[in-house]
Amino acid sequence: MRLAPGGSRSKVLWLLHFLESWYNQTELVQRARKHTEAIILGRAHSPDTYYLTEAFVKTGQLDLDTEYYLIRETKKLLQELDPTLAKELSPSDKEIFEKAEISYRREDYETAVFHFLEMKYKNDQIYFWLGDSFTRLEYYPEAIEYFERAVAQENVDAMLHLGCYITIN
Repeated sequence: MRLAPGGSRSKVLWLLHFLESWYNQTELVQRARKHTEAIILGRAHSPDTYYLTEAFVKTGQLDLDTEYYLIRETKKLLQELDPTLAKELSPSDKEIFEKAEISYRREDYETAVFHFLEMKYKNDQIYFWLGDSFTRLEYYPEAIEYFERAVAQENVDAMLHLGCYITIN
């Protein structure tokens, strides 16, 4: 977890534990959306917005869009109130995915793997990309592991890659 000035790690952790113990995933998403709405409407105008946003993000239970908009709006607010905190905000999975995809397309598979693994939310597509990146790096045991995870989520491309690998060996 990143540390913002003033030792905010303990504040974020406290909020994180509170959110996880009081709300299920659906309620967390609803609360995060209300928090985002409050920021947009100007009802949240304190640097303390950073702590709640970070706690929501650290739960790992927000969908990609909710997380992205929450971080984006918090960053806009904090750039006016406290630019240092704005720089300390965790990146959204969408932002991390964009970095991973750019690295993958540039054939920088090690960096792509780093970014894909950095993501909190991994679906069959992310597992497939990890498997393919590991294959291109010739890390075959890791490739098989991630292709199997993608297959478990019914990713057809991963099934084909895994089938080809098994056939060859």
